[in-house]
Amino acid sequence: MEFAVLTAQQEVGVACHSVRCARASLDIYERGVTDVARRNLDVIRQAYQLGRGSLLDVIAEQRRYHRG
Repeated sequence: MEFAVLTAQQEVGVACHSVRCARASLDIYERGVTDVARRNLDVIRQAYQLGRGSLLDVIAEQRRYHRG
């Protein structure tokens, strides 16, 4: 019985550590993706303001940014 309890505690500890690591990885990924998407939207908007793109380009990029 004691062995089973120790084994379960160890498995729970490993699972908790895995969840913490996964959350940290997700946070890093989301920040990186969000930053890149925001910069892309800024570039598309600037290009439109300079007459180098269409309003549809801006709308499409805004959709991608807000969907992500």
